[in-house]
Amino acid sequence: MAKALEYDVSLLERLYTKGDDMLGLSKTMLDVQYRSPRELNIFPSNEFYEGRLKTSEGNVEVSNFLSLSTFPWPLRDGVVIPTVFIQCGEEEDMGDRSKSNQGQVEVVHRLLPLITSQKPDTPAEPKLAELAELKITVLSPYTKQIQALRHKLPSSITCSTIDSFQGRESDVIVFSTVRCNVDGT
Repeated sequence: MAKALEYDVSLLERLYTKGDDMLGLSKTMLDVQYRSPRELNIFPSNEFYEGRLKTSEGNVEVSNFLSLSTFPWPLRDGVVIPTVFIQCGEEEDMGDRSKSNQGQVEVVHRLLPLITSQKPDTPAEPKLAELAELKITVLSPYTKQIQALRHKLPSSITCSTIDSFQGRESDVIVFSTVRCNVDGT
């Protein structure tokens, strides 16, 4: 019944897809992404927006800073690809109502200095001081993991659940999944 009444489709999606048929309504795509670098926007632009989603030129600066850090970012045509997946083989703690993974806490703890420290072979510039001032946030879906991260990481690092971080921004997001498939299948 719900499907027949189109309750499986949101009101906004119905207005957008049928808006041309409704008198007085027109649709406009907000086609510039101001919050993330071009390398992250390529996939959603191509998959969901027929390649029409553009990236603001102001988003290039964070990627430029990341290329100066000691973290071994992958590169494509000399441009940092600011997405990395790091394997952690330690299983999560299955206790209580929330979960944590101490192995992932350790990985994040070791990762942060690599992101905020400068490569020794880069020339000194005034802007390099900003590398250490990047706003870094660690997100996780589990409250117990956030508590473990807050206990281990400096207070300057924001640690938050996904829900409680909604609507906020950060220069760098580190996502701790907590869950681990130890056997890799």
